[in-house]
Amino acid sequence: MQNHTLTAIEAILRTDATISPEDRAKIREAITAKPKPPQARDLTALRILTRAETAKAFGRSTRLIDALAASGSLPRVRLPGRVRGCGFRSDDVRRLLGGV
Repeated sequence: MQNHTLTAIEAILRTDATISPEDRAKIREAITAKPKPPQARDLTALRILTRAETAKAFGRSTRLIDALAASGSLPRVRLPGRVRGCGFRSDDVRRLLGGV
């Protein structure tokens, strides 16, 4: 916020008799406070692995990955905008590998 904008807001607040000096100070503090950065999220849990990447993590073939997905042991995730495209959440793969 530019300094002259803050000066104008303070002048308006001073002319309003219904606002106490403590409230003026709270309003000024709220206006001039810098926004907090968003909390960092763990993006590794959100990563989607392809069949080939999942097979490489298991050290096996993609046929095993297909069998695990068919049995429901490894849930599939549909990729947006794809008809047949699917992947697997990295946290599901780690859980199944035993590295919860």
